[in-house]
Amino acid sequence: MIFKSLKIFPVLLIMILLSGTLSAQQRVIRIDSVFTNDSHLHAGFNIEEIFTGKVKESLNRGLNISISYQIMLWRLRNNWFDKAIRGTDLYFKVGYDKINKRYIWLSLTHREQRASSSFEKIKNLCSVQTGIFIADTTQLSKNHTYYLDIKCIVEPLSVENFEEMSKWLGGEVEDIDMEDFPSPLKSQQNITGRILNLFKGIAGFSNIQYTGRSRNFTFTPSWQVRYIEY
Repeated sequence: MIFKSLKIFPVLLIMILLSGTLSAQQRVIRIDSVFTNDSHLHAGFNIEEIFTGKVKESLNRGLNISISYQIMLWRLRNNWFDKAIRGTDLYFKVGYDKINKRYIWLSLTHREQRASSSFEKIKNLCSVQTGIFIADTTQLSKNHTYYLDIKCIVEPLSVENFEEMSKWLGGEVEDIDMEDFPSPLKSQQNITGRILNLFKGIAGFSNIQYTGRSRNFTFTPSWQVRYIEY
C-alpha cells in the first residue's frame, strides 16, 4: 500500500505544479470593439503584452513561436446552455533570422509573410487585431443576446512546422495539414502536451494562455450593436 502511494505521489505533484503554472500565466485579452459593417459583424481586440521577457529572450535565441486565437460567438440562452453560433481561428508564427537580424512573421490565416528588424512591429502584428470578421448578420437575430469569447495561446513551434509554413506561403507546398497547428481549445485538451509544458516552464518558457469575453450585446432595428447593461 505504501509503495502504491509513493508511485502516485509524483503524479499528484506534477498535476499540482501544472495547475499552478497554468493559472499563474492566465492573462487578459481586451476586446476594444464589436461592430457591424455591410451586414457583417466584426470585432477588434488586443493583448497588451503578448510576449513576455522570457518569450522574447527565447525568440532571440532562435526558438520559433506560435500564436493561436480562437474567437467564438455565442448566443446567450437563459436557463439553458449557451449556443455556439460561429468560430473564427487566427494562426500566426514568429521566428528570428539571426543572419539578417530580422523577425519573420507568418500568417497561416491570411497566407501572408512579413519581415522586420523591429520587434515592436512584429509584436503588434500578433497582438493587435482590428476588423476581424465574426459572422454575417443573416446568421443572427435582433431578438437574441450574444457575446464573444476569445482564447489565445502562445507556445513554442517546431522548426519543421515553421519551415513547412514558409514553403506553403511561397507556393512550394499546395496544402498544409491544419492538424499540425491546433487551435487553443485542442491544445488545452492535449494532456500530454500540457505536462510537457510544465517542464518547459521550469526551463524558463511555457505555453501562455490569454482569455477575454465581451459584454453581452444585441442589435438595434438598423443592425447596430447595442450593449446590454445590467
